[in-house]
Amino acid sequence: MNLVTTYNCVIATIYNYLTHVQKLEFELEALIFSPPFFKLVTSYDGFLTSAPFEEVVTPFLQRADCRMVFPDVSSPQTAIAYAHEHLRTKGIVPVAINLRYDVLEPLPFDNDAWHIHIIVDREGTGRFKMYDQFEDKYYVVDEQHLMKAIDTPFNYRNSGQFTPFMQMEVNDREATQRKLVTGSSGLSSLRHAVEHYPLHINLHMGSMFFDGISRYAVERPKDSDIYKLMNYPHIICKSRHFVAEYVKRSIGGNLTGMGGVEQLQSGWERFRRLLGMALHRQEREAFTRLTKQYEQLIYLELHCLQEVMSQYEASIDV
Repeated sequence: MNLVTTYNCVIATIYNYLTHVQKLEFELEALIFSPPFFKLVTSYDGFLTSAPFEEVVTPFLQRADCRMVFPDVSSPQTAIAYAHEHLRTKGIVPVAINLRYDVLEPLPFDNDAWHIHIIVDREGTGRFKMYDQFEDKYYVVDEQHLMKAIDTPFNYRNSGQFTPFMQMEVNDREATQRKLVTGSSGLSSLRHAVEHYPLHINLHMGSMFFDGISRYAVERPKDSDIYKLMNYPHIICKSRHFVAEYVKRSIGGNLTGMGGVEQLQSGWERFRRLLGMALHRQEREAFTRLTKQYEQLIYLELHCLQEVMSQYEASIDV
């Protein structure tokens, strides 16, 4: 089964469900490259991360008349029966789990908000084959362990309902498919996102982030905070890697050089490494240097993206 991985598991879920269960055909990039794609924000606890997935996908979902639904299945026990029936009648089943009970890389603390894996198939008696959309890995889990992984506060967030499963609802599949065929392509969506690059927002969010984490020059962050401090930039790195790979695959032959997209890719990876070093060393000067390097990276990113699109547009005008 050809399931896709991308930088955000919820966005991957939307694409995988629409293509495999609803049988719609469209470019993944047309879903991802909306104007908020390049926007960075600070989370509720002050850590730098990508724009919320809702902002990124809302333009696509509104255009295609699709929506996320979370059926109430009452309990972890009935959730297992529901998963079996969905697999039998419709196909893959996206489910939100607590990463404390993740099979591949379990965390030593609860982390249950918007971590969605996909139940792909039954695997013998009492076991499921699962797909981790962020790590791009398959694994097998027994039903008892999965019940423990989904019995978590996030899945009770809707007024006492138990809603571990995420699905995509489409009123009129044929009408939606027509809209998708006549809608934006991946390249036109990328061009639009670059044209609306949020330079001042990203600079401001970076300033807020570094003001907040300057306290770690004198105090050690908690394990859960270290995870967020390093994992959120990892998500940003994966999003920029997604852009670089798409550019190489789609328009690389039309560019005079690929240095720009490679800078885009490696710049964020280097930033993440330097952030880890600053947190380890707890030197105020290291955080000050990192603030300046972040600002340079944001300007470099905008320049690289504009240069890539400019070269591409010039090549198709010849």
